[in-house]
Amino acid sequence: EEYIANKASGIIFTTKGLMQRWAELYGKSKAAVIPNGTFYDSELEKEFTPGKVDTIHYVGSSYYIWKGLKTLFEALEITEGVKLELVGDCDPSSIPADIRQRIKLHGHVSSSKARDILCSAEVTVLPNSGLDIESTRYTSPLKLFEYMAACTAIVASDLPSVRELVSDGDVLFCKPDNPESLSSAISALTRNGALRKQLALSAFRRAENFSWDKRAERLRDFFLSTLS
Repeated sequence: EEYIANKASGIIFTTKGLMQRWAELYGKSKAAVIPNGTFYDSELEKEFTPGKVDTIHYVGSSYYIWKGLKTLFEALEITEGVKLELVGDCDPSSIPADIRQRIKLHGHVSSSKARDILCSAEVTVLPNSGLDIESTRYTSPLKLFEYMAACTAIVASDLPSVRELVSDGDVLFCKPDNPESLSSAISALTRNGALRKQLALSAFRRAENFSWDKRAERLRDFFLSTLS
């Protein structure tokens, strides 16, 4: 890393936290923050249920503690009448017995299949922990961008790594590592069709800024700037 810091014409980071940490270790470099991205279809058509829905979705890995699946399961235990569809590898033994019948495990699927599932979803969850620096400062969560591009209403942990991408008008924030706060946010979205639609459409419009094409443009512009 020190060699790169001394030799590179420029350095790209996916989060502000990573860039700040690099500066703490090696001093400031010519740098840019360019987050991860997603496939974006501006012509996506979405049907929204006007009233209550009973299913939420989580897509991604479940094997890192900081992803917050334990908190999500604990929230589900105190959220009556809500089911979870979980896309990605998950050890069934990690699911509390009293909610196992309310969780549908899709297992590992292709990226295109995951996008198809998300496009049929209305509420998605990003329950990242606030107890790990990877989660709070360093991650640029692909699932967040995918949730946004699928035009879903998102419940997300209130963390700096998430706040640098979206605001209160785009997602419904909850306290990280707090099952009660997460349960309350899930209930608010599953019960309120107007709020779901409002947040989903706002997040979808913002997602265009994080398309792979937009990311490629930012990378190109930074590469060219290092040559000038």
